[in-house]
Amino acid sequence: MTLGDFTEADLPALDRLQPADWNLILPYYNYYLQHDNCSALKLTNDDEISAIGAVIRHEDSAWLAHIVVDVRFRNIGLGKLITKALISSIDSQLYSSIYLMATPLGHPVYKSLGFVDEGLQSFYRWEDTFSYKDDIQKSNLRPIQKEDYEQVLSLDHFISGESRAYRLLDGIESGMVTSRDGIITGFYLPDVLEGPVFAINEDDGMDLIKYRLKQKKEAIVPDENIKANDYLKAIGMTKYRYATRMRLGKERKYNAFQVFNRYSGQIG
Repeated sequence: MTLGDFTEADLPALDRLQPADWNLILPYYNYYLQHDNCSALKLTNDDEISAIGAVIRHEDSAWLAHIVVDVRFRNIGLGKLITKALISSIDSQLYSSIYLMATPLGHPVYKSLGFVDEGLQSFYRWEDTFSYKDDIQKSNLRPIQKEDYEQVLSLDHFISGESRAYRLLDGIESGMVTSRDGIITGFYLPDVLEGPVFAINEDDGMDLIKYRLKQKKEAIVPDENIKANDYLKAIGMTKYRYATRMRLGKERKYNAFQVFNRYSGQIG
């Protein structure tokens, strides 16, 4: 096995590596190749890629993402090998916390490397025949304005414990917010990854998630947010899988109960 950088020339191999139950990984690897705060590695065997993975670096934290092992080469330790290589590529003095979202298949591998669990996320989707009718209390819901950006970034930092403004600003202009007395209490960013919804209180969070469900057919919510999970079940959405948020290194304050829909598996 040979370890090396994943490059643009390797993109065609993603068709073969694509997990059947994941969103397409090609757009994400294109993104990693085009941004300096990201990097990607590959393991090759006889010039054929057998495993891949990526790192996303924020201000002082990092995420591992899209770790995939070719189905023909599973159960021989390649998942552990590529993950160790990704961890080694991160300067622990600069990035004191490393996160990832683990599938049930990958969870034992990451556990063996010292990652600890930080909670489950449940995946929901609509049945094809379902027609959604919301009961949004629209008084606090409005389109985002430029003067809201600073408060939205501050709210994201408060709930996530991470500084990742660059990623939010890439698509923030189409967002919706809730506000009370001039203070931003929640946001929904439909054009940022999977369409995150973060909110300080349940009422505004639920209004935002109801608005989101008019546009999106899936929802992914931490199990700690009991209100959101109960609502998604009550309106007939199907829970079809789960993933585990895991951490290596410094623990940070993460208010999972204020996450009404996650960003994605690559930044939480």
